[in-house]
Amino acid sequence: MLLGDFNAYAKEDPVQTIAEDPDYVDLIDSFIGQEDAFSFIFDGQQGSLDQALASDDIAGLVTGVTEWHINAQEPDLLNYNSRFNDAGFLSEDVVASSDHDPLIVGLDTQADFLVA
Repeated sequence: MLLGDFNAYAKEDPVQTIAEDPDYVDLIDSFIGQEDAFSFIFDGQQGSLDQALASDDIAGLVTGVTEWHINAQEPDLLNYNSRFNDAGFLSEDVVASSDHDPLIVGLDTQADFLVA
């Protein structure tokens, strides 16, 4: 499984090169849909810089994929980076802990899986 911040949007060449490979399944496309997915907002434009791609075998173990929208939509004032913000606005909770929203991928760890 390839999972995380690719620093490339879903329609850019680096992601498309992998997503078009018949050996990989685009889990965001399969479970959320690229039109609805976003993990990052910049200047009011949203997109997915974070990707989840899996081999067919691993994709068969995936029970669900979702984005946890706790960061991207938060105002810059609450941003985790206190270099430009007053540290008094920071909190101990998970909100605004990054500039990207995390992906959550559920896996059936009880399923039979052959390691070759």
